[in-house]
Amino acid sequence: MTSIRNINSPATQPPSSRHAPRIGLVRAVVAAFVLAASVAGADRHIRCENDFYKYDAAFDEKELSPREIKAARLLSPYCENSLGTLLVVSDSVDPKTGRGYKGMIVDGLESCPEGRPGCPRIIENLDAAFLSNAARNLDDDRRNLSMFESMDVPPLLEPIHRHYIFTARLDLEVQTARYEFLKSGDPDALRKTLCKYCPCGPPEDATLHAIEATQGKAKIEATAVAFPNRIRACLSPHFPAYPWQAWRDFVAAHHIRETFTEIPIE
Repeated sequence: MTSIRNINSPATQPPSSRHAPRIGLVRAVVAAFVLAASVAGADRHIRCENDFYKYDAAFDEKELSPREIKAARLLSPYCENSLGTLLVVSDSVDPKTGRGYKGMIVDGLESCPEGRPGCPRIIENLDAAFLSNAARNLDDDRRNLSMFESMDVPPLLEPIHRHYIFTARLDLEVQTARYEFLKSGDPDALRKTLCKYCPCGPPEDATLHAIEATQGKAKIEATAVAFPNRIRACLSPHFPAYPWQAWRDFVAAHHIRETFTEIPIE
């Protein structure tokens, strides 16, 4: 049976992570979300859909400017969106407690957009073509992050904006360290970032030794998994949560009516 719930009550929350895949600070397959804006009388809507629920945020068009609508789409806790090569991702987020990961990551070294010469072959081997593509990706990530950092958002959404900037900068730092190591073979490129966030003890040494023991594509994959996962393990006890109260304040201030329609599991 399909259920419809108004979520302006703080006791109500969406069908939680039934549960979203674990992502860490690694490249992830981001669930396909559909976003659309439609006009119905004086109301406008932000709509998102995933495998578990359909989300609808209805508001009076006089309440929000186009700038605020754009920011709300990108910063909403219920939509996974993208801005160029920046991706908003979730990991088992509980709206009631704020636990779980929700943040922004960059596209990363392995991205090979459709239409780019040599794709997808050039991401299959650790060679000059891979490194050239990876450097291009990092340039795109830096440019898009700079645009996002300067994005004009409503004051009530600024805590969420800052949270996404923090998580995107962290992921860009991880990706840059990966690139420097894969290009030079020098483990200090990874160690510098690893020891910035971790105690730099035996677990970190073991992570680096395991990565150094790999070759070719396996080395690419090891830096994409073991390295960022070790950083996340060190950060997890005090990693900042998504600023739920900022979103609630924004919703209340602009009289936004939020509704979930749960999609039944077949």
